[in-house]
Amino acid sequence: MAMRHFCQSGSKSLIVITQVYSKMLELPEGVQVLHATASAGHLSSSTIYPACFAPYLFSTACSDGFIRFWACELVNQEYRWIEWQMIGQQSSSITVPG
Repeated sequence: MAMRHFCQSGSKSLIVITQVYSKMLELPEGVQVLHATASAGHLSSSTIYPACFAPYLFSTACSDGFIRFWACELVNQEYRWIEWQMIGQQSSSITVPG
């Protein structure tokens, strides 16, 4: 499925989105996604290092109090969602009090 969006502002932009993969996220039993947000595309340090893209595609706030960061991996010509692994950690999930 491809979507095209034309901006109505003074500048002309064409954004093309192609869905390449659709599957449920692998979450612990009983855990639900409360909110999902796409990554901004660049990390906050991208003004200093312009090639510093975010290593994940989106993040989820889950019912177990964890925020998880997700990337898409291509294995044997098949896509799958994986939890992005921070350096030195098994996963990306972090807890946020409150």
